Amino acid sequence: MELLLSYCQGLTEKETKWVLASCLQFLSIREIAEQEQVSISAVKQWRNGARKKLNGLIIK
Repeated sequence: MELLLSYCQGLTEKETKWVLASCLQFLSIREIAEQEQVSISAVKQWRNGARKKLNGLIIK
């Protein structure tokens, strides 16, 4: 958990929610959307933002 959170430091709160829910709880986009009471499209935006930022960290 600590290691995962260390990678999330540059992410928004919502992007971090996506990372934690998908990596620790193995929730799908639909399940995260239901849990957070938002649209599936919103969760996809969180995912895309997190992926871009995390890829930038890995490449550096």
